[in-house]
Amino acid sequence: RDTIDVLNVPFLQPALDHDPDYLDKIGENVARLKERGLIRCAGCDTFSSEATYLRQIESGHFDSIAINLNFADEGAVDYVLPAAAERGMGVVTREAFLKGGLFRMGDEAGIVDWDALARAALKWNLSHLPVTSVLVGAKDVAQLRNAASVLDDPALSDEDERLLDQLRETDTYRSTKASK
Repeated sequence: RDTIDVLNVPFLQPALDHDPDYLDKIGENVARLKERGLIRCAGCDTFSSEATYLRQIESGHFDSIAINLNFADEGAVDYVLPAAAERGMGVVTREAFLKGGLFRMGDEAGIVDWDALARAALKWNLSHLPVTSVLVGAKDVAQLRNAASVLDDPALSDEDERLLDQLRETDTYRSTKASK
């Protein structure tokens, strides 16, 4: 390829702590890559903390941000999503299924329709206006089609809310929330 559409640049908090100018140095390199037409956009990413997300957003060097976001880990809703929206950044979310924890909660709640559960989780992510896309892991074509079907009607339905409320009553959900 002559040009990369989105170069994703991940950061960990220790790198930022080690060098206070680290983000600006990366930003200078991103600007050079864009000037030369080698990349169209740059995305930032971290698995560190909300504070790290905010530092990346505030740097002004990135077009999008990838974040963990799901109905049991919604810390980014109050600060990260509004900050990204204010900067006009795309927001890519991941871990909508809590690395499989969603389905363990479903089992605990007696929910057998995992397709409906997956759709409810994806719709929850998409219900936050700054979210521009959700990364999903699908083991087969049927799972991918199920995930894509939320685009036909991305609004959370009463049934979706009922499913998520059932999950919120599980011990697994409560322990997941407590660990965040």
